[in-house]
Amino acid sequence: TTFENQDGVGVQIVHKKLAKGLQVIDLSDGQRNDYSEALYQVETTPFDIASEAGWRASLIRLGEDNHVLSIVMHHIISDGWSIDLLGRELSQLYAAALQGQDPLSAVSPLPIQYSDFSMWQKQESQADEHEKQLEYWKKQLADSSPAKIPTDFPRPALLSGEAGVVPVTIDGELYQKLRQFCNKHNSTSFSVLLAAFRAAHYRLTGVDDAVIGTPIANRNRRELE
Repeated sequence: TTFENQDGVGVQIVHKKLAKGLQVIDLSDGQRNDYSEALYQVETTPFDIASEAGWRASLIRLGEDNHVLSIVMHHIISDGWSIDLLGRELSQLYAAALQGQDPLSAVSPLPIQYSDFSMWQKQESQADEHEKQLEYWKKQLADSSPAKIPTDFPRPALLSGEAGVVPVTIDGELYQKLRQFCNKHNSTSFSVLLAAFRAAHYRLTGVDDAVIGTPIANRNRRELE
């Protein structure tokens, strides 16, 4: 599938076949210092989604038994859930091939294609439901405003969009206690950790009614999982 702009509207063009080769980059002859640069290039090269599929695969050979497979996908054809599915199914295909089996026998055929979902989503009943849900959330979020969290320096008037990330790992005894608590109260670790985050958020801001955004899979039909 490729994507074009026709009269100001984005449309998808479905091809019967759109070949895409595997790029092999051989760094096995002592060029391993070039590995980071090679990986950076294949991961940051823009797509021309009007003429090529929105994905590409590259195999970087570092040695006879040492390879790195890079698969880059445009967000127009995939999401976070897709990446997890791709990794899992590639592992199944690879394991089947190593055992001398037909790799395709390791995975089940897709029950539906994305085009099927798009057609279902565009049905009048779904469009009406979408509008109802949109109006509900507009009403719910109408009076929301960013909470003022104490910072070590004033925020700039014009935000740059840049931000820092603080990785947090929960392991050991704390992780075990978290799992026990979740099992006891029939809850998920996400819900418990979100509640803990909200408690800390309230202590910092004093805001009673807060809006906290989280990424979701947005897969509300089983066949889309």
